Amino acid sequence: MAGQTIPLLVNFGCRLPARVAPGTIPGFLDLSNGQFAADPSAGSQDWVTYSWPAHRWLPVRYSQVAPDQTRYAYVGDTGSQFPPQSQGNLHVVDVAAGTDRIVLKGGPWTSQASGVWGIILYSSDGIYLQKEAAASEGNWGVWLVDPLTGAMRQIFSESIRNTSFGSGAAWTGNSADVLSSSGVYRIDPSTGDRVQWFSKPNPWLWYAGSDASGKPLIQWIQQAPSPSELWVLSGPSQGTLLYSGSQNGIPFPSQTATDHRGVWAGSLSGGSALWLLTPDDRLIKVANTPVEVLGTCQ
Repeated sequence: MAGQTIPLLVNFGCRLPARVAPGTIPGFLDLSNGQFAADPSAGSQDWVTYSWPAHRWLPVRYSQVAPDQTRYAYVGDTGSQFPPQSQGNLHVVDVAAGTDRIVLKGGPWTSQASGVWGIILYSSDGIYLQKEAAASEGNWGVWLVDPLTGAMRQIFSESIRNTSFGSGAAWTGNSADVLSSSGVYRIDPSTGDRVQWFSKPNPWLWYAGSDASGKPLIQWIQQAPSPSELWVLSGPSQGTLLYSGSQNGIPFPSQTATDHRGVWAGSLSGGSALWLLTPDDRLIKVANTPVEVLGTCQ
């Protein structure tokens, strides 16, 4: 992939850590000219994020990296990031100091069977966790952990299941199977109140992260020829349509990165485009090329 050039629809004066095809070596996409250069130091792991302050690749998703990009969190035991549940220690790595601390011992924060992370987000508030069982059993509860002390506070009880967390709340569908949901509900962390914020006549509908200011984004996925949609919400049943088009091109998969330009994202399931959602919620298509975003653009 070294020396590959991607046609750009819009130019920016920065380099974006990225992977330009599934399973390839990550590297840097120059958004001034579209040239991509693979970086062998990124390794071959599925999930990596580039930290500009640390000048190195980190072996986790962007959501597991602290806002200052100098620390990251993972769940595992020595030599394994997919441990049995009894070994699910929460680690925080200080990249500059080269330290790896266990801040929370034990607990079923991850499942070897499902191979998915129990970490939802490493934010300025702390590290948000969920309990996760096998893939067919979903997830339950939300906890907040202090990355310095390991102090733990439950945000939502284990009765709150199959949720996403972000934009200051939990988000869930109107059935036990979130994949068949035709409504999205916001659950307030301080009161537990459950209010429907968005609905459509047909599934599949879910919370897809937030814009640069924290407003929730909702994806409505439809099979062709029906258009899929992306909405940004300002309140219950109050939203702006950002995208209407093919399922393959809809923005905002699980891996995004936010900087002063806005939120960078590829398309659903590898998809067919690279996008930028600006701080004023203008959705800009940067390229008609599948690009997996692996960090902020600098």
